[in-house]
Amino acid sequence: ISYDERILGESEFVDRVLARLEKTPQRRPSVSLEDLIKTVADNFNLTTPELCSGSRRNAIVRARAVVMGLGTKQLGLKADELAQALGVKPTAIYMSLSSKEGERDSKLINLKLL
Repeated sequence: ISYDERILGESEFVDRVLARLEKTPQRRPSVSLEDLIKTVADNFNLTTPELCSGSRRNAIVRARAVVMGLGTKQLGLKADELAQALGVKPTAIYMSLSSKEGERDSKLINLKLL
């Protein structure tokens, strides 16, 4: 691996960081996006097609915000993937995450995903 010592520091430091990264186990989500969507939809008394419809109905918006938050923070999914599955634009994902929509609802549902 090539790097610039002026930016990253001495080679010993870089070697230690790389070694630590190699030892860190990669976490794989134990829940698929489809399972997450179904679980959240069930908790909000919605159907999966309703949740993925892109509707602006309050219950659907709240449920979608939970999927967005848990999907990005706990499952490590990308906004594009979530947006496509939920029938919204990626911008909606970013806006929801920056406004912290869904955090309270996701705590109420208390889903343990990992």
